[in-house]
Amino acid sequence: MSRISDKFFSKARPRMADIWQDFKRVKGPEPGEVSYLYREPFMDGDLVAEIRVRQVTGKADESADVRSVGHGGDHFIVTCRAIDADLGSEYPIIDQESAVGKYVGQAREEYAAILKGIAEKYFTPVPFASDQANRIALRIAGETGEAPEFAFSQKNHADSAVFRHTTGRSGKKVGNGKWFAIVMNVKRSKLQDANAASCSGDAAGTGGAGSGDGRGQDEAIDVMNVKVDPAELEKLLKEPGFCRCYHMNKKLWVTMTLDGRLSDDRVMEMVMKSFLLTESGASARRPKSGEARGPMAYWVIPSRPSRFDVLGGFTDSPDRTLVWHRRIGALAGDIVYIYQTEPIGALRFRCVVQSTMEDPREMVLKLTDVYEPGRYPRAWLNEHGIRKTVRGQRCAPDELVREIEK
Repeated sequence: MSRISDKFFSKARPRMADIWQDFKRVKGPEPGEVSYLYREPFMDGDLVAEIRVRQVTGKADESADVRSVGHGGDHFIVTCRAIDADLGSEYPIIDQESAVGKYVGQAREEYAAILKGIAEKYFTPVPFASDQANRIALRIAGETGEAPEFAFSQKNHADSAVFRHTTGRSGKKVGNGKWFAIVMNVKRSKLQDANAASCSGDAAGTGGAGSGDGRGQDEAIDVMNVKVDPAELEKLLKEPGFCRCYHMNKKLWVTMTLDGRLSDDRVMEMVMKSFLLTESGASARRPKSGEARGPMAYWVIPSRPSRFDVLGGFTDSPDRTLVWHRRIGALAGDIVYIYQTEPIGALRFRCVVQSTMEDPREMVLKLTDVYEPGRYPRAWLNEHGIRKTVRGQRCAPDELVREIEK
């Protein structure tokens, strides 16, 4: 059951320095724990709004108090209740949408106004419910320059945000607009249906609202979808924290639970791979230092033998270089494989990007290796991550790179 407090505190973090000053310090429910309590009467003193900020250490377990609503945080839980002043017990129907009437309607309005005031005065808003999602959003901004975009107007997707290619290397908004990640808040049970082996059970780490706190399969947690190499999909699904993709193409995307089972570094590794997989055809800014693939990135580009003699072009150049049109985010030091289309139909050349030109649409390639047509034919490419054929400049699948470079 959702509560009125969800609207104000699910995506907010307490400013404890202010709370320490103005809230009353009380004993926590567990030995050695401390809570900070705020109480304010409303409805002419009939009811009392109670907001409790509980500091916790280690993994929080809210299952002991089914009435409370915990909100994300590694070191705190926020619990909001409306108390009947005469009885001293909770007034539960204030959160029950089915309860109607003039009195309960007015009580909801006054209660919500109190919670809103507390949230604005003592809490800082954050983009997502889980701490891990917020940390990852900051790292994505630092590595790619992209911020979450809350692009959905539907009520059930209001908490969903996409990360897309919008920023070019010059800082201008010239990206291809493609998504490379999306964060959603969904019930864990929906993920269990997709892949029970990977998505059920408690998390081992810390991650805010989705940290395996005992709320079970009805718990709503933050998840992130990223694009993957289809050849790696089944292997990923055997790793705890990866699920068969929710709400998107299950052959090309995977879902990661942002509940602490995957480390931030592992999540970012997948994000940056997705960034590379989706930036083909864009003048999008490449991640710093090619993080997803080490010190360099690998690319595959097609060439038509009927239009240009690639080997002849390199041979005629004294330093075995060619100026090539650039539609990818390749930078100096990256590796580029050139695939010759039919009638050859094979990957033929390995080059290093020697430099990029003043014109961002051009780059200088230096030939480093020539392959015989029968070594990496189209059929071999299809077995190593290239679906069908190479139709445009794109990043090279990890499996293909491993086989060639070894």
